[in-house]
Amino acid sequence: MSSQAVQHAITFLEDPKVKKGASVADKIKFLRGKGLSDKEIEEAAKSVGDKGVVDEVKEKIEVTIPDKIFTLEELATLKGEKGKPLCLSCKGIVYKVDPEFYGSGKAYSVFSGADCSRHLAKVKVGSAELNQHWTTHLTDTQVTTLDDWEEKYQKKYEILGKIDVAQLKESKEEPAEEQKTNEKSGGGGGCAAQ
Repeated sequence: MSSQAVQHAITFLEDPKVKKGASVADKIKFLRGKGLSDKEIEEAAKSVGDKGVVDEVKEKIEVTIPDKIFTLEELATLKGEKGKPLCLSCKGIVYKVDPEFYGSGKAYSVFSGADCSRHLAKVKVGSAELNQHWTTHLTDTQVTTLDDWEEKYQKKYEILGKIDVAQLKESKEEPAEEQKTNEKSGGGGGCAAQ
């Protein structure tokens, strides 16, 4: 989480005009419009004692996941070609995604037709860790980042089902010192919010 963004949210929430005249919905809408995640908004609201905002953003999105189970082979065919939808998987959930970001030749096209959880967690575009399990060998920061991506996908994209997670490869990689250092400095070569 960006401590600067949280600090700006705290300043906003402490403003007397905002305290008096803004509804909970308006406060949240404004802060989301500034690019803050619900976790950042919650952190800021907790620090100023705004229980209404805290309660509102803590409510989890009701996510309905269809019963459809995709094999990795089936998912690999969902690249927006031959009349099939353009999909990817994040934490085992299959999302129908936007061709503007994930279509052929686009910046994140490598993620289409695969589970890209580890890449999202590391804010790294590539294919080296596609279809690898996301529950092992990630730092706490990477897990939080992945949770943020999952939340974004749930809010933005249609869910078509889930993958057979038993087919995912286990990651053998230990968190490298370079990754830890890269995280502290804000990372590089990463994913933009789609």
